This record gives sequence, C-alpha cells and structure tokens, in this order.
Amino acid sequence: MLVPRSTRAWSAGWARDDRCPPDLRSEYSPGGAGWRELGPAAAGEWREVHGVRARVVRLLRRAGYVARWRWARVEEGARRVGPHVVPRWTYRAGPAAGLEAVDPWRMARRLMLCSAAWYAQARITSADALRVVAQPRPCGQVHVCPVCARRRSWTLATALRAAVEEDHAAGVVRGVALVTLTHRDEPGATLRAELARFRRAWDSLTRGRAGMAWRQAVTSWFVGLEVTRGAAGARGELGHGWHVHAHVIVGVQDAESARWIGERWRAATLRASQALLGNDRGAWLPGAGGVWSETHADGWIPAGRPTWTPADGYGWFRPIGADRAAIFQAAKYPTPAVELHPIALAEFVSVAHGRRWHEGGGTWRGVRRRALELEAAGESNPNEAPGYDVGVNVSRAGPRDAPALDDVATGIGAGRCRRCGADGDHNCAARELGEVVSWKLTKGAERARVVAAAMGAGGDIDARGRLVVPRAAAAALLREWAAAGRAAREARAALP
Repeated sequence: MLVPRSTRAWSAGWARDDRCPPDLRSEYSPGGAGWRELGPAAAGEWREVHGVRARVVRLLRRAGYVARWRWARVEEGARRVGPHVVPRWTYRAGPAAGLEAVDPWRMARRLMLCSAAWYAQARITSADALRVVAQPRPCGQVHVCPVCARRRSWTLATALRAAVEEDHAAGVVRGVALVTLTHRDEPGATLRAELARFRRAWDSLTRGRAGMAWRQAVTSWFVGLEVTRGAAGARGELGHGWHVHAHVIVGVQDAESARWIGERWRAATLRASQALLGNDRGAWLPGAGGVWSETHADGWIPAGRPTWTPADGYGWFRPIGADRAAIFQAAKYPTPAVELHPIALAEFVSVAHGRRWHEGGGTWRGVRRRALELEAAGESNPNEAPGYDVGVNVSRAGPRDAPALDDVATGIGAGRCRRCGADGDHNCAARELGEVVSWKLTKGAERARVVAAAMGAGGDIDARGRLVVPRAAAAALLREWAAAGRAAREARAALP
C-alpha cells in the first residue's frame, strides 16, 4: 500500500469525511454507462484511449492519498469558477507549497465522466445544406485526461500545419524544422523550479536584444513544453527528478540555423543555470550526448555518422519534409500522465493548474487561438467519411445551447437502453421527446445561410435567434451521418 488510508493520518486542511472515487476496474466506459460509438468514437482506438483514461483515474486515486497524507493545505479566500464562487485552497508544504492545492480526487471524478454525455451539433455545408452530427462532451482536463489531450493535440497540430503551409506558400519561410530543446536536470528539484529555469533560458533566447536577433534568424516558431520523469518514470517509478524539454517548430532560412540556434540555446541554459542553481550543471551539453562533433570537417554533425548530410538533420534539429508529420511533436500535451508515479502526479496536477504549455511567435502567434476555435467548433478529421461533406459548425455546445443526443435520436450508437431495455437507435417508451429541437448559433454563423439550410430541412430561425428543426428531420440527418461514417470504416477494414 502506497500510503496509510486512515483519515487520522491526513494533513491539516483536508476534510476527514471525503471519500476516494471508486475504481473503474473492468467497467471503464465513460461514466460507467456503457459504450456509445459514433463517428470518430467508433474506431478501435476510442476504447483504447478510454482504457488509458481509466489507468489515469487509478493513479489520481492514489495521488489523492499522497496529497492528504503528506501536504497540509489552508483556505485562502475564494475564486470564481464560471458563475460559481468556490474556496481557494493553497498548499502549505511539499513541492507545490504556495500553489493552489488541486485535489487529485476531484480530477479523478471529472475524468470518470469524460465523454459520458453526448449532444447533437448543427453544421452547414458549402451548398447551404444542414448536417447534424454527434459529439461527446469532454471533461476538459487536457493536461491529465488522455481523451481530451488527444483532441487538443489534434486541433493544435491542424492549426499549426495550416499556418506552416500558408507561410510556405507565401514565401515567408523557406524551410521548417523540429527543434528539441533540453537542459540538464537537477536531481530532486521541484517541477516548479525546473519549469522556472527552463522559462528563464527560453526568455533569454527569445526576448530583449537576444530576441531581436532570434526574430531575424527564425521568422516564426511554435513551442510545446513537455515534462517527464525520465526513463524510470516511463516504467512507473518515481525517478530521480523532472525532465523539462520543449519541442519547437521553427521557420528557418538556411542550413546554418541549426548551428546558430544550438550556440545560443547553450548560452541561454548556461546563464539560467548560473542564475538559479549557482553553477554550470544545468547547461545544455549536446556534445556529451553525441549530437554533434566540432572536430569534424563539416562542423557540428551527429557523431559517428560520417556519411551525414545537412538534409539528415541532427538529433535535436530535424528538417521537416513535405508530409509535415513531425509537427505533431510540438502539439503534444504536456506529459503522459499515465506514466507518472502517484507522488509525482500529485505534484504535477497542482503545478500544471492554469499553466499554458504552448505558445507561438512571429506569424504563428495566433496558432493556439486558432486551435481553440477549432476545438470549440467540434471540428473533426475530414477524412473520417470521405465523400460526405460534414460542413462547418454553426451551433454552440453548452448544455442549454444544443440538444442532448438522446433527445434527437434515442440510443443511437449505444447499447441497451437503461430506461426501457431496447437496443440501439429506438423510440424510447420511457422518454418523452419533443416535436422540435433547437440550437443556439455561434457568433460567426451567417444567418442567411443558416436560414436557407434550416428551411431545406423544414426548420427556421425562431424569435430568440435559435435554429429550430423538426426532431424527425434532425434524427434523419444524424442517422445519415452515422451511416456515412460506418460505410467508410467498413471500406477501410476491407482493404488488404
């Protein structure tokens, strides 16, 4: 057993009557309500990623005991969460002392309900035809939930790839590369301290006078921070300390950019180490890892690779080809929580609270905002059902803004109904359905186009400005979309 479970061993500030969330064990479907599989959620990896979510919930359960046993907390005023005002708890001890005491058990409860609720989303095509698709409601805990992290990473990669292609077509950037920036770990240091040291080095590289030179050499960049516990952490052990590094997509002008960035990052990490550690231990030493050889006739190249050419890239600097696949590395979120030891996870959830892990610069400054807009719009992979135009989203996703999926087509994509016992898509005798369903429109929705699309399905815009469609028509459109996705999956499965 990791820690004593008796509440008498809990530190000050923790409620003695609080109970640990239940273990999901074999029933790891969202909310424990059985599987609903539609659209992207019908692929095999949907259950796999929820299996990982269940493992994270188990780790959060243990992390909650760690926090209660080891680190006292104190109530310091209140904070606003949406329309609610809740107490603000701060750790008094431990590696996250002074930071908000984020309760791992509360996070576990939110993860348990991730994707349990579904809603119907209204979209319109380029031909002003109405579409209705199904969307699961995420828990939003992107820094620990693998389901939400995968979604956010996809939208970030999509937005970044679009920005890269736009700049490449306009001639703003000649080349694109993936740069992995690290510094030497300080054993036993807190995550907050290691992030502060990395941030100091990054700011030293990209701001002030050094930043002016950076912006001349690197026209655009997008950085994604990642933290791990090293090789031991990947095995589920506590490890010796936090390993902070960044994957950076850079728009570069020539082959000398690798040497230029490497020299300046080395100097930046050296300055940060001297300022915060009082020594040179934390500086980046690429030569020690066999990344380049200064004695080679061609300059800084990977050691032991005499046939190397600039197109091969370095271990830490890799040119990105036309497929742009490496862009995803900078869009990852921000640690594989399932690999963290419960003690490290308890620290991580507090340090990660409210922290921004991605940022862009130059012409890619707006990539993160663009990605959040894609996520809010419920955008999905357009190759999900080739040939079927899902259009663009025109409806908001709040519980009062969009109808619940079962209020449009009860049981679609699900198993046995808990109310009446019927299987799959059915007219539930125990559920009273309305004659119409409605959506609150997004701010960017073009009213004239929405009216045209609604009228094509027998609907209209009501006096409140909501899109109103007969429920039967919306259900038919939803089934049409589900059938298109199912046909596409069957076609892919039949390929040799």
